[in-house]
Amino acid sequence: MQKRIEKFTKWLDVNGYAYNTREAYIQRIQDFFEAVDGDITADSVEDYFLALKKKYTNKTINCYRDAVSTFIRFEGMDLRLPKKLPEEKTIPDAITREDFEDSIIPMVECSFKHDWMIFKVKAIFYLIFYTGLRPSEIEAMRRENIDLNNLEGKYFNKKKNEWFVFVFNEKVRYILEQYFCMEEQKKNAFNITRSGINKMCDRLKGLFPQFRLRPYLYRHSSATRLVKEGFNLLEIKKFLGHNSIRSTERYIKIDNAEFKKKYLDRIK
Repeated sequence: MQKRIEKFTKWLDVNGYAYNTREAYIQRIQDFFEAVDGDITADSVEDYFLALKKKYTNKTINCYRDAVSTFIRFEGMDLRLPKKLPEEKTIPDAITREDFEDSIIPMVECSFKHDWMIFKVKAIFYLIFYTGLRPSEIEAMRRENIDLNNLEGKYFNKKKNEWFVFVFNEKVRYILEQYFCMEEQKKNAFNITRSGINKMCDRLKGLFPQFRLRPYLYRHSSATRLVKEGFNLLEIKKFLGHNSIRSTERYIKIDNAEFKKKYLDRIK
């Protein structure tokens, strides 16, 4: 399996696939191989996508389909995949600070055994919830690039070939300090991959079905809170590292009743 993935990785590189796309495809193909146990047949593929429907949105399933379709084309296999699913354009769901700190975080201590793992999960969850960082950005981070004293850090984006700065609050600093004392840095700041971050969320997912827990829920929540706190779109766009302002606009939800009240109060 590993050799096939290595050849696929080289093929993606040779054919000019963007870094983020290439990394996402590799991760999804690894998940795909594990799910079908290396046996790629029409039946195993059908079962795989049926299982995805129970876990993910249509948009995410289509992303997995793109990765599998590309891999099948690379291997020259004559295998038909399910059609792409219609994607609904919805406002991202979000959780409040109270949901996060009073409901989700306490369950971390009940769901993970070892202290160092509990602190690792808390550190990553707090970081995403309060900064909106993507799992891929956390995976690329080194501790020497996190300035706890000045409440900021940076990571290198290979796709854009530039450094990005992020900021965090005192709560995040406190939990980072605790975790960094528990576990030494090895491969990256948190000794974890994007897949590992997803598995952390999966461990708690069954306890909070109403939240649809996943790393991007924390990112969405961070953006939604910034909107409510009055940050403008350009500030939020830079904070989240969006390429387009349209991506940021997804977090703006207009309440008709509230808008009517403001309109009648201000427009005479």
